[in-house]
Parts: sequence; C-alpha cells; structure tokens
Amino acid sequence: MSQDDKDSCKVFNSESNEEPEDIRNNKRKNQKRSSTTNRITKEGYIHLIEDSLNTFKLAPSPIPNKVAVHFRKHIGKINQQCSYCGAAKDEYVVPEVKFNLIGKTAALLGYKVACKTCEMISDLRHLNNSMAKDIVHSSENMKSISQHFQKVNELQHGHETALRNAISKYRGYIHSNHKMRKRLANAVHRSIKRGTESSYGRFTGTEFYMAASSPSVDNDTPCLGVARMGRKKKMTTHVPVSSIVLAHNNRINAVSMAINMQKILKNKKISPQAKEYWRHWILKEVPNLNGAMMSQLICSLVDLRMVYPDIIRVCILKLEDILASNNTTDILEAAVSILTVPRIHSIISLQDIKRCVYVVISQVHEATGEILLRLTQAYTSMLLHDLVTVHELGSLIQRTITHPDAVRVIKSNINPMVELLKASTTYIEYIGDGPGHVGDITAFIRHNILPVLFEDVYELTAEQVTDAVVFLDKANVVVDRNTLVLCSQRFVRDAPQFAITAMLQFHNAMINMGYIDPKAILTLITTLPRRTQSLDSVEHILALIRIVQTANLQSEYMNEFILEQLMQIGYKVGKKHKIAFENMKNNFVKDCINLLDL
Repeated sequence: MSQDDKDSCKVFNSESNEEPEDIRNNKRKNQKRSSTTNRITKEGYIHLIEDSLNTFKLAPSPIPNKVAVHFRKHIGKINQQCSYCGAAKDEYVVPEVKFNLIGKTAALLGYKVACKTCEMISDLRHLNNSMAKDIVHSSENMKSISQHFQKVNELQHGHETALRNAISKYRGYIHSNHKMRKRLANAVHRSIKRGTESSYGRFTGTEFYMAASSPSVDNDTPCLGVARMGRKKKMTTHVPVSSIVLAHNNRINAVSMAINMQKILKNKKISPQAKEYWRHWILKEVPNLNGAMMSQLICSLVDLRMVYPDIIRVCILKLEDILASNNTTDILEAAVSILTVPRIHSIISLQDIKRCVYVVISQVHEATGEILLRLTQAYTSMLLHDLVTVHELGSLIQRTITHPDAVRVIKSNINPMVELLKASTTYIEYIGDGPGHVGDITAFIRHNILPVLFEDVYELTAEQVTDAVVFLDKANVVVDRNTLVLCSQRFVRDAPQFAITAMLQFHNAMINMGYIDPKAILTLITTLPRRTQSLDSVEHILALIRIVQTANLQSEYMNEFILEQLMQIGYKVGKKHKIAFENMKNNFVKDCINLLDL
C-alpha cells in the first residue's frame, strides 16, 4: 500500500485526546462565527435597520399601520411625476418621515408624490397583501414589484446578493427580537400620534418638531404629548380637537395650547421635561400677546402649576409696553390676574410687584365690578406681606362699595359678599383708630351684607359663618342677641365642619362681644382632642387658653390636652424649648395666665 493510501486510510483514535487539524479549524471558525453573532446588540440591530432604510431611495416605511392610515393621502390624478420612478400623472401622496429608533422619535418632514407601485412598496401592509395573493392565487405580482424596487433603487445583481446575504445573516436575530420591534413601533406611534398636521408642533421624546399647517378637526389633539411624557399609557386621555376648539394663530401656538388644555390637565401631573418645553415656547410667544390672551394664560398657568418667575416678568414687561403705546385694552384684567396668583410675593420680586401695581393704578378707573372685587382680594393678600399700604386697601374698598356695577355683583351672590367682608375685616384690624373709610365701609356692610348673611345661618358654610362673626367683633357692630344665639347653635350642630383656626376665631369673637354659650364651649372641648390635626402653633394654644380662662372653665381634661400640645411643639423646636415646657408642668394654668398677662 502506498504512502498516500496509508495517509488517506488513517482512522481517528477515539481513545486519543488529539483531534485532526481540519476538525479543529472548523470548530474555530464556528466559534468565531457564533461569537460574532452573539456580539450583535440591540443598538447594532437598530443601526442596521436605519442603515437599510437610508440606503434605498425607495424602501418600505416602518410606520405602524394605524399611523400610516392617517398619513397617506389619495388626491386623485395630478399632473406631477412620481418622485421615485418618474412616472407621469400620479395620484398618490406618501409621507416622508424621519425616524430616530434609538431615541424613539419620529418627525413628519413632508410629502412626496408616488405612483401606485411605488406607493405599494412604501406600505408594508400592501406588500403583505401582495405576498398573500401570490401564495393563494399563484400570481406573479410580487415579481413585478421586486423588479420595480430594483429598478428604482438602481440595484445591481451583486448588490442584491450582498443584501440577501446580510438579511439571511441577521435573520435569526431579527426574529428573536419581535417584542423589541413591537415596542419601538408603539413608541413611534405614540410620538407621531394620530394626526398629520399640527398648528404648533408636537413633543416627541427629546425633540420638538414644528409644522406650519392648521390642525384638522378629525385628528386627535397633538398637545396630549405633553401630558403623555413621563406618564403611563393607561393615564393618557385622548380628546378630539373639535371638543377643545383650538384657535389657530400663526404666532400664538403654545399659549393657545396652554389655554385650551387648562381644563383637561388641571390637577394632573405633567413631567418636568414637558413643562420645560412648554415654558420655552411660551416665553417666545408672550411678546406677541394682547391683554385678553395674557389674562387667560396666567389663569391657565396657575391651574397647570407652571407659574414660572421668568414668564411673569416677561408678562409685566409686555404690560408696560402696552401701557406706553396707549393701547390699554384689557391690560387691567391681565395685571389683576398676575396679582391674584397664589403666593405671588414668593415668585417674583417686590420691584416687579410694584411695577404691576402701577399698571393697575393707572387703569383702575376703567375697572368693572368683578375686576374691582378680584383686585380687593389681591390687595388684602398683599397687605399681609407689606406689598401695599392700608390706605391703598381702604381707598380700593371705598371705590368698590361706591361702584354701581360692583354693588350689583356683591348683592347677587354670597361669595362676593364674604370676600368683601374679609377684606374689610383686615382693613379695620390694620387701620385701628386711625383716619380712614371705616365708617362708610361698616355702614355699607351693615345695611347690604349682614341682613342677607344672617337671614339663614344654616345656608352658610362654616368658614362664612366665622368670617361674619369675626367682622362683627372687629367692626364693633351692634347686633341683636338672637343672631349670636343662631350662630352658636350652628357651631354646636356642625362643629366638625369648622377648621381649628375657625373654631378658635369664632369663640374668641363671641367672647369679645360678651356672649358665652356653655354648650358651644363644651362642644369645643370635646371636638378639639378628637381632631387628627394638632394645634401646631403657639398662637393656637394661646387662643385656646384665653377661651378657657375667659369662660372660667375648670377642666382637667382640657388642661392635659393643652399640655400635650405644648410638649409636642417643644419636641419639634428642640431640647431647649422642651425643657422650658417641662418646667411649666407643675403649675401649668397659673404660668399660662401670667404669660398672657390676664
């Protein structure tokens, strides 16, 4: 036997640990191929899709079918050539969408004219239907589509083979990531939503795309992307544009969105990213606003919890510009809206508030009754923070009670009555015995407001009853005893409806007017300890001690309750105060009386 035959007849010895060299080489190649396949990551797969989409002049679009239905248009025969193959008199318009699959965003760039075959290639749904028809009816429809695809994209045989090899290489990985592909499609669907056009653009992940067209009535509101960012899908509510009635203006878009989304997004959480986008575009559009739009914007920002200092400052600057141009329509209402923002003193500086007050003073002669009442409420709040003087508040109240329209508004509803009552109480408490409008204000309230309020005490809320009784005390209004008896009976019946502060104010006012009802005091003693909220301030405790002392109430139960509240405050403020409170334990009532100097 020749040497070649011997070599060819060599048999692998199973007992040996050695393997033939050709087997080892094949194993190395397989391991290298498997390791290369295993190194394919999700990002690599996404880049592969994007590269494939960007390579072709015409390729199937990854738009989900539900979204594609709203994007595609059939406009009939037009005298334009196909943007892909150059066919004349085409009748389809297909969307050109830019995708960022990693960022999960999509933007509609525009539309292109397409013939029927090119439109079919760009639609995956049509391709699937064509493939199904070929299988069922043994037609060659897909063959003609494939030839048209190669012709439009100018594919040579080598390129086609390379593409097929690439697809076959990654086919297993692509099929194993069906869930990821579905998640990406859902993200794209949420980004572009169901609508082809938008008057102010749409929020898509980390990008903001603008469109110049006006919104369609049949489309869903694109603004809902703001509420959708950072929230779960089940919390999203779709509201049609027809129910919101968006006012289209080429220059005022984000502001209109804030105004019209006020009721929908009120008391709902909006993500910080969406708020930041919104704030950015509102700042750009505020210089184009008029007084009426600015007033609506401020009210909307309060409900949306988006009152930013820079927006308020820009609004004040705009009001000053309008005032200088002598076109002062509706700027008073806008300025009042700014001043009535809750805690406005902590949002903007004192200088900005004074500039806004200057706008109000210059236009207050044009104020209606409703605006005067709102302004009175704002002045009352600002007086507590020394932003306006007590004489300015008194002059405003005097103007309000002498304004025919304001008087009509006050007499028509209880709420304006109570607001004027609270403002008058604050003014009387601040002015004291000094010169002012106390007499005129007290006379107006005594003749026009108090008879209506005390006509049926049980129709009022607990807060309104407290405000009325406190005014009687501060203004030294002489009232018959039956009125005080009715108020006391109302407290006994509905004590749980009164807040802790209202309880203490009510009883202090009744004691100051010389009326002490044992049932009301007993109700106070039994109600306070059962409240989950404790007396969290020394002022509350001192007011309660004064009530107990003035009513000559001997109650060990109440003394222990007050002591516990004092000790809780002591633990809150520190050891030093806690020791001081513990030293008061032995002779508690006597020390409290000396502290009050009673």
